[in-house]
Amino acid sequence: MSRWINYIRPKDCFVILPVKTKLKKRDAPTVARFALAADSVQADVRPRLVDALYLADNMRKALMSLSGHENDGMASPTFSGKDQNGRPLNGHQHAFFLPVDDDKDGRLEAMLVYAPNGFTELDQIAMGRLRKLWQHGGRPGLFPVLVGMGKPEDFGGADFAKGLSPILAEARVWESRTPFVLMRHPKVRKNGQPKLSEKGTWIDGPEDQLRSEILRRNLPEPEDIHWKDHTKSSGKKLFWRNFSKFRRGGSGAYAGGGYGFRLTFRNPVRGPLALGYGCHFGLGQFCAVA
Repeated sequence: MSRWINYIRPKDCFVILPVKTKLKKRDAPTVARFALAADSVQADVRPRLVDALYLADNMRKALMSLSGHENDGMASPTFSGKDQNGRPLNGHQHAFFLPVDDDKDGRLEAMLVYAPNGFTELDQIAMGRLRKLWQHGGRPGLFPVLVGMGKPEDFGGADFAKGLSPILAEARVWESRTPFVLMRHPKVRKNGQPKLSEKGTWIDGPEDQLRSEILRRNLPEPEDIHWKDHTKSSGKKLFWRNFSKFRRGGSGAYAGGGYGFRLTFRNPVRGPLALGYGCHFGLGQFCAVA
């Protein structure tokens, strides 16, 4: 048995109306990774780990220039570390240029640029247009290739074959990869002996300055600090005295020296850890220990 049924529909039922959706605002990336390709077919001409400071300085100058071209000659504060009036920015919120030797062969194969406040669109355009870097001492140039941008957790890890770096990993134990350089001269008595605090520590000595730097970065206090006099390259000891440690024409207090440490925290902390003089130029780098 069947029967007719009447239905009622709106006149505009077939009219398609636009649906308003609110796009989620993505957080600005804080890490950019560059692979370093050599501009030569000769023997390996990649920069040495001991010359990390020079390469980082050249990288900063190149990105300052490129960002200035896009901004009426005014370099991005992210790269310059200065405001529009040329005054240094407070804290460590501008970019860290961190050359890395994750395969530990003594040669730098990548550059990590880390900006805690994130990269602006102008910064990202400048990094995308970087094509060549000059090396120190007239060595052949390098072709930096931007392979990705993201957060430290996107690039941190122990498997360097996958583009992961222990510089950005999360770990309880960290070891110096480049020397920690002092910003103040340690206190000494008239006879040249170290001036000690009530706790028996050397006032403004290397460990004292290291602890102060850790506290200023809002990092937890380490459970243990062990001194190290070297890192390793191709299985051989590489002493801190072999590293370039002074940036000519740069700002910041330089008190000399070069020291290394093994830090152990109660809970895992996320990298990068770069402390002391020249920390924005590859010095004072710590590497996560699995």
